[in-house]
Amino acid sequence: MMRKPHFIAFWMLILIQLFQLKAHTQETNIYKEAFEFGIINSLNFTSLTGGDNSIVYGNRIENFITVGPRTTFDLGLYGDIYLSRKFVLGIDMVYSFTGAYVKKETIILNEIDTESGNENSIYAFNYFKAPVMLNFYPVDRFYIGVGGYAALLISGKEYTYLFDYFDRLPLDGASSFDAGMVAGMGFNTRIVRVGFQYSYGITPAYETNDLSMHNSMLQIITRWKLYSDIRKRQ
Repeated sequence: MMRKPHFIAFWMLILIQLFQLKAHTQETNIYKEAFEFGIINSLNFTSLTGGDNSIVYGNRIENFITVGPRTTFDLGLYGDIYLSRKFVLGIDMVYSFTGAYVKKETIILNEIDTESGNENSIYAFNYFKAPVMLNFYPVDRFYIGVGGYAALLISGKEYTYLFDYFDRLPLDGASSFDAGMVAGMGFNTRIVRVGFQYSYGITPAYETNDLSMHNSMLQIITRWKLYSDIRKRQ
């Protein structure tokens, strides 16, 4: 037969377990079908990959070299849909600026000598872009995510610098559609979500008969929460 002190301790343990279960259920319900949305902005370091190659036209050789990344930004809106406490579907709609600094080296082979010259340009692309990511929270506040994006080209320009000469021309080889993969990580708070994100274009951003270049972008992203079901329920 169970003694009275053991009997009391047993039921106290049961009550503690019930209170913990109730607290866990309430905490889980905070995230059930929760929705957040707000403003997204980012600092971008964008580049073009696949452009470091040579094109031969008879006695003329053109070498395209990606010199360095272009520093740009994104601006738009985002929404987070909580599938559970651990998994969140994130959808962004942003106006995005990408591109890179490109150097075109032209070499003309003559019978007597060789002539060469360099042309420095900025390849600039403006997109309406929609990334979609599935974010996983292994612990509170910290997340990792993977997904993809689709983007429609708004404009493509080539800004050319040659000595003291500057020109802006349409970028005829710019593709009207871009799509790729996205991966990222970051931290989530009551007011803001801050993270790092990398995206790579599967489809070419710029393509001619002899040249194909893809978008590559590293971002520092801030998502400001204008509305949050979780914040209201806490």
